Amino acid sequence: MTETSKKAYRLSDRDARFFTDLAIVVFITSHLVNHALGLVSIEAMEAYRKAHSAFWQRPSGGRPTLRLNRGAHVSGTLRSLSRKPFAG
Repeated sequence: MTETSKKAYRLSDRDARFFTDLAIVVFITSHLVNHALGLVSIEAMEAYRKAHSAFWQRPSGGRPTLRLNRGAHVSGTLRSLSRKPFAG
């Protein structure tokens, strides 16, 4: 094994923002698909809402994902603010 392959991968701030943003984009896109189905029919919208809610509202699925995303965004913002000096 080389030295570089022995080192553990460390998630950078940029990678963390990318993955949390990706999860938010997936949530918003699926939400907007539900609205678009409302233009087709209320029955189609209701059927999709059940599938959407089955993932995003279960305790082991989307709910913790969104909470972790919110925490990652807040902590990342605080870290970036603490590193950069304010222009004064």
